[in-house]
Amino acid sequence: MNEYCIGGIPSHIERNYHLVRFVQKEVLDSCQQGNFLIGSIHRNRAFDDERGDQGEATVTVTLKSKDPSHAGFLFEGEECKKYTLIAATEKITGMRAHGWSIANQPLITKNLPSLSFALISKNCSHEEKIIQARVIRESIGMNQDSPCLVIKKPNELIKSLSHALTSQKLTSAKRLTVLTGKINYAQREIFTFSKATYMKTIDALFYSGALNVGFLFTKPENFKEDREFRVLWIGHSGPTHQQVRTPLNTDIDSENYLILPGINFAQNFSLIEDLKQTP
Repeated sequence: MNEYCIGGIPSHIERNYHLVRFVQKEVLDSCQQGNFLIGSIHRNRAFDDERGDQGEATVTVTLKSKDPSHAGFLFEGEECKKYTLIAATEKITGMRAHGWSIANQPLITKNLPSLSFALISKNCSHEEKIIQARVIRESIGMNQDSPCLVIKKPNELIKSLSHALTSQKLTSAKRLTVLTGKINYAQREIFTFSKATYMKTIDALFYSGALNVGFLFTKPENFKEDREFRVLWIGHSGPTHQQVRTPLNTDIDSENYLILPGINFAQNFSLIEDLKQTP
């Protein structure tokens, strides 16, 4: 089950974990000069293909009826278009939908800014922390000499990044806040077992106007060694980024990545090798 927090990183995460970020060795100098890279939900295709996960913001809905008498549900006309997501209703007037699957359907159309940290336990020895960093590096495909930056005050860093993002004009209202959460490593698939529940599921996911945030914090199980903690920037209806009101929305469109200048390195980061022996 996903747990996420609006407005920042919850205290229990800060209390129990170091939030860390790995960077390529050759860009460390740029980081130390104050340049900070933020990615996005729809990441560049080369990265997606290399990791084998091209659907970070998608979900699969599968109708699996256990009752043989349910075989052959018929969707017709506009209902066919709506519940099978096939637009060519002028050519397809009806469809039998027993065991139907709608795979890898996007939950959002905008490209939300996204920042990934890794979690390293504070409640262990310094040597064990170094081992955890080594495992995470291997999992995410980084070289073992890639610097591991420990975030000194995560919420202060997030606040600085939020202010920097508003200058990028990602949304006309400029009302941004953060949505944070640990990644849940599970399949992004929903099974329904009757035509009625299938239709309700489709309505809730794609036609309710709600932001289905849980799926934005779900990745396949084979990535679990990443130990990822995700930060997303979303919109809301409050007057400022600090006065969050619902509904949450995705009226934010980012590039595949943004490089934000002016992020003080010494104030925000230390290298994991420089941590004290005590948690």
